[in-house]
Amino acid sequence: MARRSSRVTGNAVAHAGARNNKSNVRGSAAVVGALEGRLIQCTGTWSDWLPIDIKPGQFWAKGTLTNGQCFGWRHQPGIQEDDQFTGVLCDQVLQIRQSDPMSMALYRVAIPHHNNDQGQVSKSRTRLHHFLRSDADLSAHYKQWASSDLQFSAFPEHFAGIRLLQQDPVECLFSFICSSNNHITRITSILNKLRDRFGVDIMVVDGVVYKQFPTIASLAASSEEELKSLGLGYRARYIHQTAIALSNRPDNFLHDFHQRSQVEIQTELCQLMGIGRKVADCISLFSMNQLQVVPVDTHVLQIALKHYRDRIGSITKSQTLTPKVYNQISTGFVSVFGELAGWAHSILFTADLPQFRDHLSPKKLDTNLETGTAAEFNKTDVKPETNEVKCNTEQLDIKLRVNLKCESDGIKRKIPLDSVLSDLKRPTRARRCL
Repeated sequence: MARRSSRVTGNAVAHAGARNNKSNVRGSAAVVGALEGRLIQCTGTWSDWLPIDIKPGQFWAKGTLTNGQCFGWRHQPGIQEDDQFTGVLCDQVLQIRQSDPMSMALYRVAIPHHNNDQGQVSKSRTRLHHFLRSDADLSAHYKQWASSDLQFSAFPEHFAGIRLLQQDPVECLFSFICSSNNHITRITSILNKLRDRFGVDIMVVDGVVYKQFPTIASLAASSEEELKSLGLGYRARYIHQTAIALSNRPDNFLHDFHQRSQVEIQTELCQLMGIGRKVADCISLFSMNQLQVVPVDTHVLQIALKHYRDRIGSITKSQTLTPKVYNQISTGFVSVFGELAGWAHSILFTADLPQFRDHLSPKKLDTNLETGTAAEFNKTDVKPETNEVKCNTEQLDIKLRVNLKCESDGIKRKIPLDSVLSDLKRPTRARRCL
C-alpha cells in the first residue's frame, strides 16, 4: 500500500545530491528526491485509463479488494464518486477505478519517466489479469450455486463479481501471519508499516512514495525489537523466525508450491512459526491455487451453523474449533460448492462483513423483509392488528413482518420492535480476514 510522504522539492534534491555526490542527475529521467532519509531516483506519471477487459458483472473492485483476502490496495475517492484503488503489483504501481459494481472497471499504471510507455502498459495488463484470475469465468458456477443454495440466491447480482485473487505467496504468507487474532483495519496498518520500513522504493507519483512489499531477506535481517516497534507484538517473533527459515530455502521455494498437493502444502507451511491450519489454508487459497480449500475460524463456524447445519454434522455453538470440527465444516462447504468451495466461501464471508451490509437486499437481514433495501430506518408505523411494521426510508418503503419464536421452550413470544430494529442496524466486526 502506498504511504504519503513529503513532496519532492528543489532544495531537497540539491541537498541530497550534495550529500551523496550525485552530480550526474539530470532532467526528469532521474529525478532525485530526499524522502524519509533515503533517495528516490525515479518519478512517474499515470498512463491513460484503460479497460481491464473482464466482463461487466464479473469483477467488483470494492468487493474484491477490501474483503480481507489482501491488504495492499488503498481505497480513495475517485472522480464523480467512482470507487478508486491504488496498489502495487511486483515493481509497478497501478490504479483501478469503477463507477458502479456492474460496470466495466478501468485501470492505469504509473510510467517511469525514463521507461517505455507501451512496454509498461503491456506488462501491467498481464500482471493485473493474473492477479484477478481474469481467465476464470465464474458465471456458470455462480448460477449453479444460486440455484441450489438459498444464501447465494439472495445476494445481489454484483456479488458474482467478487473475484478470488492470485497473490504473490511471499506477501500473502507474511500478511496472514499478521492476521492472527486481528481485524482487517489493524492488519492493513501493520503491513503499511512493514512496507514503509523494509520495502524497496519503486517511484514517486503525485508526491507519494510507492514501495514493494519487503523481501524475505530484508525481514530476516531485521530484529524482533524493530518489528515490535511497528506494532506487531508477539507476531514479531513469528515474522522474524519465519523469514530466517525461508531465507535458508531455495529462492522459489514458496512459488513452487503451486505444483504440490493440498496436503503437502499444508504440511510444509505448518512447520513455519506462526502458521497453523487456518493461516496455512488462507495462504493456500489466496496464493497457491488451492481453490477448493476453505479456511475456518469462529466467524466461519457461525456462518456454517446458521446456514449449513445439515452439511456439517452435530456441531453446536459452544464447541471449540478442534481439528475434527474444522474438518467437518471444511468438508461441508466442499459438499455444497465443489472444487471452487474456497471461492464460494470467500463470497459468503464478504457478505457477512459490516461494510457490505448496505449492498444486501432486505431478505439477507435476519428477519422477513418483503421488499426494498437495507436502508436506514427513520420512521416506523405499526399496525397492531397485523403486527405489520411499515418503515419509511429515503429510497422506498420496507415492510417488516415480525413473527419471531423462542425455540428453547416452544412458547411463541413477541419481541419488542425496538429490539428488532436495533439488531438490524447493529454492526458486527469480523475479526478474521479472508
